[in-house]
Amino acid sequence: MAFVIVRYKFMGISAALAADAIMGRIRDVIILTDSDGRIPPGFLRDITAPFADPSVGVVTCLYRGGRVRGVWARLEALGVAADFVPGVLVYRAIRGMRFCLGAVMATTRTTLSAVGGLPAIADHLADDYM
Repeated sequence: MAFVIVRYKFMGISAALAADAIMGRIRDVIILTDSDGRIPPGFLRDITAPFADPSVGVVTCLYRGGRVRGVWARLEALGVAADFVPGVLVYRAIRGMRFCLGAVMATTRTTLSAVGGLPAIADHLADDYM
């Protein structure tokens, strides 16, 4: 599997249209991540593996706070660990995952095209709940 990495310094519909224009270069999977995240070795392999099942249209993953400094950053990391992650896991156990977490969203080109491509979601305010 080959990967095309694109990084944008602008946001909104213009970025989505630019990204949509390069969709022709993307063969199978597009992965959207927050710019401040760090990914571990093997991330691309792990995030794309579920797409071996043709019924999978989107993949997401949990995240955690890294080494943080300052009281506010530490409180945020505590909130992610103590509230956010358990909440997502309970929701998944009860209702199943029908959304992606905004820090990492992976989808197939076919699925993204079916919802109208990147322009269809570009100005969606709550990109952390897609």
